[in-house]
Amino acid sequence: MTAVTAVAATALTVVPSPAHASEPQAAASGTWRVSLRTSAGTGAAPVVATGKKTAWTFVANEPGNKVRAFHLSGGKWRSYALPRTANGPVIEAAASSDRNVWAATLGLPMTMASADRLRTGRPDLSAAAASGKAGPARILRWNGHAWTTMKSLPATLVTAIAVAGPHDVRVFGTLPAKMDARPVVWRYNGKTWKRTTPKTMVTSVAVRSSRDIWAAGFDNSGNGHERVLHFDGRSWKNERLPLPSGGVFFSGIAADRDRVWVTGDDAEGPNGRAYAFVRDRRGWHRERIPGASHLGPVSRPFLTDRGEVMFMTMPVGDEVPPAYRERMIMFHRKNTGKWHVDVVPEKLAGRGFAAWEDVAPLRGTGTVLVGGSLDDSPTSDAAVAVYRPDR
Repeated sequence: MTAVTAVAATALTVVPSPAHASEPQAAASGTWRVSLRTSAGTGAAPVVATGKKTAWTFVANEPGNKVRAFHLSGGKWRSYALPRTANGPVIEAAASSDRNVWAATLGLPMTMASADRLRTGRPDLSAAAASGKAGPARILRWNGHAWTTMKSLPATLVTAIAVAGPHDVRVFGTLPAKMDARPVVWRYNGKTWKRTTPKTMVTSVAVRSSRDIWAAGFDNSGNGHERVLHFDGRSWKNERLPLPSGGVFFSGIAADRDRVWVTGDDAEGPNGRAYAFVRDRRGWHRERIPGASHLGPVSRPFLTDRGEVMFMTMPVGDEVPPAYRERMIMFHRKNTGKWHVDVVPEKLAGRGFAAWEDVAPLRGTGTVLVGGSLDDSPTSDAAVAVYRPDR
C-alpha cells in the first residue's frame, strides 16, 4: 500500500431526499433466536460467516486473558482453543473460506485515541483498557485443522484484516506516535511478511478478489480527511465521493459484485446527519439515512443476498424518532430505495440481550448472526443470535 495514485474518475451524484427520508419505515419485526450461549466468556465478537452453514466467533473472560474460538458447522457450535500466545481478546477477524480464517488479538493499550472505535462497540474490552498492558498483537490463522500464530506485532493495534486467499492477506493497524498513532500495513504472501507505512489509516475493508479490494479510513498525514481507496491488483487509488460540505466520518464499507457501500455521519454529534454512499456503474451517489444522525464507529454495513445494505447501531439525536432512541436498531435499505428499521429485542431466551454491533450474514440463507451477550445480573454469558429480517 505504498503507492496511492490519483483520484479515480467517476461521476458524483447527490440523491435528493425522498418524501420518506425524514423517518424510516418500521419493518414488520423479523425473527430472533439464540444460536450460541456460553459461560466461557462475557461476550461474542467478532463474528465471521464463512458459508451458508459455517461461521466463527470469539469469546474471552472478563480479564481478557482466556480466549476461545467457537465454530458453527452443521447447526452446532464447537469450541476450539487458541494458541497460548493469544493472551488478549480478539478484535478483528476475516476469512476467504472456512479453511482460511484470520484473527487478531488486542495489542496496544486502550488508552490511545485511535482505540475509541473498539471501546464503543466492545464492552468486554473495558478490563483490557483498565489494565494498561501493552503486549504484542497476535495474528492467528485457522487452516481447517488448527489455530496457529502467524505473526506477533509489538505495540500494534489492528484495525482491519483483508483476506483475499491463503497467500494474500493484509493486516491494517496503527503504531504509537508522538500525537496519537501512525498507520501500518503488514502483507503476507504465503511465505513472508512485508511492512509498509501508508498515509491512510484503514478502519474497514471489503474484499472482492485479490485484484479488487476496497478500504475506508482517514488521512493520517495532517488534514484528517476521510478516504475510500480501491486496489486494482497493481496500486491503490483514491476514490472521490460526493461528501457533504462539512466532511464525514466513515463507519464502514461493504461490497458485492455490483456495488460498493460506505456509511458515515457528518461528525456533528447527536444532531448531525448520517449518509450512505453507493458506487454503481454510474459512479458514486450520496443519500441521507432517515432516522439516523450519529452512527457508532463500528456500525459497519453489510450486504444481504439480494444486494441490500444493512447495518446495526444505536441512533442518537433530536431527529431520531422517540421509539428508536437508546435502542439498538437494525437499518435496512430495500432495493426500492426505502429505508426500514427493526428494533433489536432487549430480551432473548428470558435474559437481557446486549448486541455488540458485530454482525455477519450467512450467505444464501437470508439470516444474520449478531454477536453480544446475555445478561442475568450479576453474570453475563457470551451469545450469538440469529436474526431473520422480514422480507
